[in-house]
Amino acid sequence: MLEEQKECVEFEPGAFVALVDKVIIQHDGHMGFCFRNGMKCEYPQ
Repeated sequence: MLEEQKECVEFEPGAFVALVDKVIIQHDGHMGFCFRNGMKCEYPQ
């Protein structure tokens, strides 16, 4: 559902802090998200 949504309409900053452990930003603009449950995701893929 979230992947299909192009724009974030509502955002709760506390939810971001609760879910995301760290964000790694590369020199080329790619971002790596490390979630607190151990899952990792890169943007853009």
